[in-house]
Amino acid sequence: MSPATAGRARRTAPSSKWADSKRCDRTSGWSQRPTGLARAIGEGRFREDLFYRLNVARIEVPSLRAHRSDIPDLAEHILRQHGVSRPDAPSSFTDEAMRALLLHDYPGNVRELENLIERAVVLARGPLITLEDLPALAGSAAGAGGEPRLAELLTMPMEQAMRELERLLITRALVMAGGNKTEAARLLQMRRQQLYARMAELRIE
Repeated sequence: MSPATAGRARRTAPSSKWADSKRCDRTSGWSQRPTGLARAIGEGRFREDLFYRLNVARIEVPSLRAHRSDIPDLAEHILRQHGVSRPDAPSSFTDEAMRALLLHDYPGNVRELENLIERAVVLARGPLITLEDLPALAGSAAGAGGEPRLAELLTMPMEQAMRELERLLITRALVMAGGNKTEAARLLQMRRQQLYARMAELRIE
């Protein structure tokens, strides 16, 4: 084997288990983004053989914003977990605080919800978590879906904009009803079966 070939072999072969582990740790976040990885492989910025070693099983995690009706139960569970070590910890949320939690989009998914509540437990000074204890969500309760949302809708084809607007109205009604579909249907002045059908069509859970 020539010196040049030997050098290439040393660079591509894993030198130890620790080295393998270190490389996987650095790239495990990428393995959840197959489109970005495919581009990186095509541009020569990521090793194709390493991609196939990492990509053994792909688990699709649904976004929290697609399951808003689960947020109240999740929030209460997380609050109990983080408040167990503090006798003076808040026991629940004000309606305004829960509304802000329901309206937030959660790009960080469940981990972001947990971080928000953990911080709120530290900040809270009363028996309930208030909106003031959730400073990162102050804008969420002030009316997500206002003018910026309308401006976005105006850039869409009419049919797509109408679907997005309907999705927004149903989501808002569910938030106002605390996840109660019967009450949401009443707010929207439609039959409950109608609401279920529209939610299924628009993939609102």
